Amino acid sequence: MKESDIKLKDLYRELKAWFPPEEHKLRKLPGGGKWYFVPWQKMRDRLDEIYPDWEIDYSDPVQRGEQVVVKCHLTIAGVTRVGFGNSHAEFENWEDEKKQRGTPEERAIACAFKRAMEQFGMCRYLDIQTNKEKHTEQEREQLNQFIKYMGRRSPSDRRDNQDPGAYNLAYRNGWIKDRDGNPAKDSYRKFQASKPKPKPQTAQLQPANQGTNGFQPKPQLGLPDLYPQHNRLVKDIRSITGHQPQSIVDWCQRHGAQRPSQVPSDVIEELLSGMISGWLEVTKGLESREAITVVTNKLHYLRQNQGITSADIYQIALDELQQLKLKEAALSANN
Repeated sequence: MKESDIKLKDLYRELKAWFPPEEHKLRKLPGGGKWYFVPWQKMRDRLDEIYPDWEIDYSDPVQRGEQVVVKCHLTIAGVTRVGFGNSHAEFENWEDEKKQRGTPEERAIACAFKRAMEQFGMCRYLDIQTNKEKHTEQEREQLNQFIKYMGRRSPSDRRDNQDPGAYNLAYRNGWIKDRDGNPAKDSYRKFQASKPKPKPQTAQLQPANQGTNGFQPKPQLGLPDLYPQHNRLVKDIRSITGHQPQSIVDWCQRHGAQRPSQVPSDVIEELLSGMISGWLEVTKGLESREAITVVTNKLHYLRQNQGITSADIYQIALDELQQLKLKEAALSANN
């Protein structure tokens, strides 16, 4: 088909398609929180692939108060739509100014282009990132799909963008609601304030590599720190479970290491699962077998049904388990 014969309706599916998770970035929102967005360069490249013969025209930048404003006319397949872009002309302090790229006019032009593209449906799916009081069933489903989709981001992508993980970000921004329809983060804060601080316990961190004669492997000096992300994971979990640093060191030494960053991923899972199940025993009154069952089932559900990456899964499991009726869950899981 010749490009001159292509109609806009023939392009809608490609224009509205979601960008790969790794092409999203994070930006801060006014008043707190963060938002996933796609850089305008990625949108431009997508448009080049879909319809190379697109046309664009910008008005001269105009300063209105503290804002520089630009109007963009974007034409795709014979259809023209308009986007208005704006940017601060200047910032109150030098630190904010240093974080900006390009001149105010260049930033306003990029903003206008993105908004014009949104008029054609590109990146419009990002608008689902909202904590409005009432979502329709369709909106809730789309938001859940988006969170699950963004959960596929690799640890390196997340680290480069200071991304806490899609589920955690949704939780903190209040996109997820509790049973009463309130932002889950508010319920979480109330729960954290009301729950007693668990007493540190290390007995639940059982050694797995104990030899037949009862001897423990000695820590190997000079092991490389091949898994630096494990230190952060353990620290995040420990901040809630209350385990003392020495208990973590003791566990690592039983596995021939000195710290979590020296322990492979398949082994660190045992530590994290043990920390959570031990915490359940202390705070929820579960028997050891019940606690292990609850944690195992929760991790399996998050992996198989939610597609959560291993980098997020333990924090998410712990967040959710704090608000469950665990005795009932453990009993039903064992039946």
